Amino acid sequence: IADVEQYMTALISVVIEQTIFSHYPSLCEEIQEIVAEMFEDSHRKCLEHLELQLEMEDDLFTLNDYYAENVKKIFEKLDIVPNENPTDEQAEDIMYRITCNRTIDVKTQPQFNRSSRPSESPLLFRTVKELQVRLWAYRKVVHKRFCDQMALFVRHQFPRRISEHLNTELQDRLLGADFMKLMAEPADQALRRQELEESIVRLESSLQELKRL
Repeated sequence: IADVEQYMTALISVVIEQTIFSHYPSLCEEIQEIVAEMFEDSHRKCLEHLELQLEMEDDLFTLNDYYAENVKKIFEKLDIVPNENPTDEQAEDIMYRITCNRTIDVKTQPQFNRSSRPSESPLLFRTVKELQVRLWAYRKVVHKRFCDQMALFVRHQFPRRISEHLNTELQDRLLGADFMKLMAEPADQALRRQELEESIVRLESSLQELKRL
């Protein structure tokens, strides 16, 4: 978010410098202030959207076929048969062992060695590995969901907002009683213009004198 904001701010500055606005410093400063306020508001909305998305991810949910495809693919690759429903006693024992003795890594794709399967508790092995596969596959779905949604929201709040709403913001904020003050020449530029006009008058007078001679 910060990188996009910084890039858009620099881009707007370059655009202003290469237009007629560059001759009116007060107007340039006002335009840049309006743009900065828009970007600050966009940044805040992006962070709010990110917090909301994180909050929604507290609930495990997806209708994406990508999840089921990933689970099936890993099951087939690792030769894992999805677990049948265990008895209450087996389920309690499995959850206890997972809680106390197992660490489930959902950041990397599961890699299992068949020779390491504990022969004394095959049900536990299948349950732990199946759970690891499902968590890893769900993590992939969440990662893709974050990448797409945040990128779309940032695009909507920065480039698209500027292209669709900046003109309206400038009209609402600039076209008023103070607009002519913003268009006024800076003091140093007005002085240079006055000196140039006086030089032109003196040059014309000198030319007239030369013609009479």
